[in-house]
Amino acid sequence: MAELLETYSKEPKERWVRDEDKSKEQLLAELAALRKKLREPAGTVDVGDHSDVGDHSDVGDAGDADGAGDVGDIGGVGGVGDVGDVGGASDRKRIADDLERRNRQLEAMLHISESARLPGDFGLVFNCIVDEVGRATDFEMVTLSTCDSTGENMLFLASIGIGVDLGAHPFLVSIDQTLCGTVVRTGCKIIVPNVQESSEHYNPKLEKLGIKTFLCFPISINGSIWGALSLGRKSVSPIEEPLVKWLVNLTDQIGILIKGKENERALRENEALLREVQKLANLGHYVFDISKDSWKSSETLDEILGLNDSFEYTYQGWESLLHPEDRNEMMSYFRNVVLRNRRPFNKEYRIVRFSDRQVRHVHGLGRLTLDEKGRPITMVGTIQDITDRWEAEKTLAESDRKFRTLFENSGEGILVADAETQKFLFANQTICQMLGYSHAEIIQMSVSDIHPAPKVQSVLAGFEAQIRGETMKALDTPCLRKDGSTFQADILTALVMLDNRKCNVGFFTDITERLKLESDKLQMERRLLHSQKLESLGLLAGGIAHDFNNLLMAVIGHANLARRRVDPASRGIENLQQIEVAAGKAADLARQLLAYSGRGKFVIETIDLSKVVQEMQHLLAVSVSKKADLRVNLGSGLPAVDVDPTQIRQIIMNLVINASEAIGEKNGTVSLSTGSIDCDVKYLKNMWSDDSLVPGEYIFLEIGDTGCGMDKNTQARIFDPFFTTKVSGRGLGLAAVIGIVRGHKGFVKVYSEPGCGSTFKVFFPASSHSVSANSNDAGKSDWSGTGRILLVDDEESVRDVGKALLQELGFEVETAVDGFDALTRFKNNPGVFKCVILDLTMPRIDGEETFIELRKLRADINVVISSGYNGQNVMRKFSGKGKAGFIQKPYNLSDLRKVLREIFDAGNL
Repeated sequence: MAELLETYSKEPKERWVRDEDKSKEQLLAELAALRKKLREPAGTVDVGDHSDVGDHSDVGDAGDADGAGDVGDIGGVGGVGDVGDVGGASDRKRIADDLERRNRQLEAMLHISESARLPGDFGLVFNCIVDEVGRATDFEMVTLSTCDSTGENMLFLASIGIGVDLGAHPFLVSIDQTLCGTVVRTGCKIIVPNVQESSEHYNPKLEKLGIKTFLCFPISINGSIWGALSLGRKSVSPIEEPLVKWLVNLTDQIGILIKGKENERALRENEALLREVQKLANLGHYVFDISKDSWKSSETLDEILGLNDSFEYTYQGWESLLHPEDRNEMMSYFRNVVLRNRRPFNKEYRIVRFSDRQVRHVHGLGRLTLDEKGRPITMVGTIQDITDRWEAEKTLAESDRKFRTLFENSGEGILVADAETQKFLFANQTICQMLGYSHAEIIQMSVSDIHPAPKVQSVLAGFEAQIRGETMKALDTPCLRKDGSTFQADILTALVMLDNRKCNVGFFTDITERLKLESDKLQMERRLLHSQKLESLGLLAGGIAHDFNNLLMAVIGHANLARRRVDPASRGIENLQQIEVAAGKAADLARQLLAYSGRGKFVIETIDLSKVVQEMQHLLAVSVSKKADLRVNLGSGLPAVDVDPTQIRQIIMNLVINASEAIGEKNGTVSLSTGSIDCDVKYLKNMWSDDSLVPGEYIFLEIGDTGCGMDKNTQARIFDPFFTTKVSGRGLGLAAVIGIVRGHKGFVKVYSEPGCGSTFKVFFPASSHSVSANSNDAGKSDWSGTGRILLVDDEESVRDVGKALLQELGFEVETAVDGFDALTRFKNNPGVFKCVILDLTMPRIDGEETFIELRKLRADINVVISSGYNGQNVMRKFSGKGKAGFIQKPYNLSDLRKVLREIFDAGNL
């Protein structure tokens, strides 16, 4: 293969420029010889062969490599005839002067031509022109000017002999104010022996310079007037025809030189641009000469391949640059595809740079040149370094791989739809799982196929809006699965261009679970708000009930004592009884308030809920309206519950009466049933109760009706205090029910729809104890005691009535206004007191702290806690601190007797 390719010569790149001709040196030598002959004695000089110096000054080929023009006629300075017969001295002097003039003109032409060959801008050439013309003609003023781009001014490029009045070069003068402007406009030369006396060509500027004789010749380039060459002399002198002929010839050659210089500059600019473009593109060119087994390369290609002077520009040299892993493939490609099949070279491959052995990726292009017999002569082509592009493509490919990995494994479903056809183009695995389709199935579908029919129009309208860029979100959008089920999704979109097609990329987030969580959160917030409302109202109700009980205790206690002390035949007995009845109703309302607040008096017993309902069945039957049919279905063998039976009976009666009233004047059914159920955490959510419910077995009481039912707004308020749908409601109603249930750690579920009746299901935790045996309280009304009791209460009315009731029972009573007063009195004589009745809520030292200090002073002292709050909750505070009794305010003589007798019978008094 070596003989097929040609390397470039190892000479510098300037070798491509044609060698400079020697005509200039030859011509100068001839002139020197002519001068020598002119100095010989008269009659011995035969210069007939030199009559026309122009025959020896044809320098048209004088190194004209830069397109500066052919100056072959610059020696044509006019024939001088045959000077071989030189007679007298005057003739000899005339001939010598003429030859000297011609010599100066010829040297001027040569110097001007030489300046055009030198590198640099036009300034050197322009200055050389005016300098050489001045020396060759003895004119004091010489200017070179051109018309500016506007056509309104003459631009003086170079000059001699005009002084400083006209300013530095270049300078502008209006075209109408100069004779050279007239020459440029008309294209005709101007020759004036005395310009100051010429009416046609008079010019003030020339007069200012003292110029009299004036000549101006147009300079044309390619037939168009480019500028003018002007000459001026301060004296009046004849203008000889040879001078005019020489100046006409000179201006023609100046036009050629300027055009050549412009071509040279354009060539240099194009070459520089080409080099710059090749460097920017990392692209170099080459020429293979197949017959000489050598190739030439551009500077950029040498840089790409890392070549230097020690590299052999042969086929083997190129082969050595190939990457070892690509070498066999490239040699086979060049031999079979390019040389044998005559196809263009077009291949990407790797090379190993010659200088630093760095691996680079290149792209080669080339084409064979064939001779007349079809044999390859040369191959011309380019090699571009594409390493950066290759690495970028590799990075892009890696990015694409990562993108596809993220695309396929994204937790969000991704669909790409054509903006025009709405057909799906791509889908990731997540959206396939969401919709239940395979990838092959999805890309056969369109946007309308994955949404329920009633929503398709709105979805498509949103899709079009997204394409127009009006919106990029479709929130809470229903999506249709393959099995017909639906789910809600938030869809965020983005417009992209894929394969020159506008596409809409949708990111699907299944929000079904989120919506459920939000719904649960709303329910929880509603329950929390309701619980907080109940808690706030409960605190208010409890506080009112507590103070109310203290007042009622005074009323009930004094009325009770008064009735015992008044003669039974007295008419005042009836009034006292009415006082007791009214106070009892007031106390009942206070108990409801306490029940609502969860602090009511609970006398806890372990009971069978079904048995309690069975015992009330007759009472319930007569309590419902005649239009209502009471149906009872009680579960048997149910676990017991730890409740206050009285409170449970109140719940049952309240709910059954409400159910009967909901039926109204129409016939209907009130059902009552009991049962048990295991409740897990999920089941206990969104219940009407506290949030501290414990999963486990619960016993339920279910009361339903076929009445009018309730809407959602009504259901949200049924447990609010004093809320009612009745015309004349009274009392706390269901608020007391929920208070009792909460106090027993239970909960309520309500089922109701307008026109479909209502069902209340009340749950109580199953007890771990057996049903309590019925106690037989003789209820002795004549029981009395002896000894001293310390009564502690911050309310004076309570102290007064309490003291009277205790004295009625036979006790001595000492009172204290608060805990601090009680401890002071007790310390004085702790052994004298048989019992302490202690209020729970007091200033300075409360009941709980007083209780602890009393036990420190005397460990066996019996303390009865007195409070309007729930005894169960109160006694829980004193758990593990010693035995104590409890009496709930307001209490009467009977209640007080019962509590004290229980302590007495236990041997504690």
